[in-house]
Amino acid sequence: VQSNRGRDDINCGTLAGKTISTKELHKLSNDSGNRRVLLVDTNVILNQIDLLEVKSPALSCLVILQTVAQEVRHVNLSVYRRLHQLLTDKSSTYIFFPNEHHSQTYTQIENGESVNDRNDRAIRVSAQWMMSQLDAFSEKID
Repeated sequence: VQSNRGRDDINCGTLAGKTISTKELHKLSNDSGNRRVLLVDTNVILNQIDLLEVKSPALSCLVILQTVAQEVRHVNLSVYRRLHQLLTDKSSTYIFFPNEHHSQTYTQIENGESVNDRNDRAIRVSAQWMMSQLDAFSEKID
């Protein structure tokens, strides 16, 4: 379900506070060590924050959704602060995607749905949208 509060000017997120386009995300993906965009969930951040803080080519194009950041903040404020530091670090290649405000990825809670189930669905919707953006861009340059 779409929300009327969704925005179309968000593009593919921000990298150290700078908005990035689909073209820039595609370039980051191609330049990364594993030539992929990785989208992580809450448990990865909560359980692997130490690993995420180590610079590694394998983690050079990582997307953190707003939904995931909010869940991390709710569960562990200390880990959230470390995540926030990673997202604002100018040398970081971690991308923040505000899926809760994007017109194509905002996911409204359904009747009888738990917050956790809604958040899981929001992560799947956002991952699918991100993949469609990269696929559409790849088709344009082939």
